[in-house]
Amino acid sequence: MIHVIDFEVFKYDWLCVIVNPETREENVIINDVEKLKKYYEKHKNEIWVTYNGKNYDQYILKGLLLNMNPKEINDWIIVENKAGWQYSSMFKDIQLFHYDVMVDRNYSLKQLEGFIGDNIKETSVPFNLDRKLTQREIDETVKYCRHDVMETLKIFMLKDEDFISHMNLIKAFNLNINCINKTKAQMISLILGANKKSYDDEFDIKFPHNLKIEKYIEVLDWYKNKDNRKYNVIANDVKSAKNQLKINIAGVPHVFGWGGVHGAISKYKGEGLFVMIDVASLYPSLMINYNYHSRSIKDPNRFVDIYNTNLKMKKEKNPLRPAYKLTCNTTYGCMKDKNNALYDPQMANNVCVAGQLLLLDLIEKIEDVSELIQLT
Repeated sequence: MIHVIDFEVFKYDWLCVIVNPETREENVIINDVEKLKKYYEKHKNEIWVTYNGKNYDQYILKGLLLNMNPKEINDWIIVENKAGWQYSSMFKDIQLFHYDVMVDRNYSLKQLEGFIGDNIKETSVPFNLDRKLTQREIDETVKYCRHDVMETLKIFMLKDEDFISHMNLIKAFNLNINCINKTKAQMISLILGANKKSYDDEFDIKFPHNLKIEKYIEVLDWYKNKDNRKYNVIANDVKSAKNQLKINIAGVPHVFGWGGVHGAISKYKGEGLFVMIDVASLYPSLMINYNYHSRSIKDPNRFVDIYNTNLKMKKEKNPLRPAYKLTCNTTYGCMKDKNNALYDPQMANNVCVAGQLLLLDLIEKIEDVSELIQLT
């Protein structure tokens, strides 16, 4: 069962609206800590849903449960722009199975409301009032808060696939339900048993042992050149530009770099037999076949087992397969995330560079019997 909650905090007043979409029950709590505590105790083993609650509402809730001043927590987060968890170490002692609907921090709740054509009117009650709210102001704030709760619920339902993928990971890999608080990338680092480490060899590239590039050696030399081992260069002495190699491959202009390769014939038009060759699970396969796993994983065979299980489940059409597929496909991105336990930029670069060079190797072998149109 889930509970959608939103808080509004003023200097001398606070309130929250909680909606249970399954029972259609609504609770409005105004300046009543005991009532909030009773609701929490009754439902603390269920899932609490917010929009941006990971950064705000969960700390207001935990603070009230700990008899703290919600206004001080509010100002710590909003005015002083500090992380909520830094306010008190006691927050970690409050059990809260919390799911945040805000999967993209670039969009506020009001922006999403506007995107789907809903009312985005803000409350007219100032949040910096230096007095108690009047009854009219409380009524308006409740109306405003209720609206945000219902909009959060609407977004939750529109994006339920994200919640389902969270729950699939928890179910498939027997994770604790408190992992609902984490991002999928964080859960995947747990699934793979990663322990965060520091690395200083980001560009110590290790090329595939069976690579046989004979014609387009300039591309291989570009990656071997230590002067090119940087993501950006200064262009025109002013702007930073991506560090890339532009070169014609099989008569098609290509761009190689540190994020992938792209080549295409501009405005192509033709007739005949067209063949699209797609490398299935390219990055996971490279990680396994060339030992490009994150070095923060204690046992790389864990990833191999998940990869093989994913293929097996695909044939069986197992409903839990998406959790295994997500783990396989997300691990590479985690290796570039400094905040993730899987962070290992050297291995991430190895995967990306090897993928580009092995595709180039393939092009060398087939360009005499085919016409290249696009590579990406």
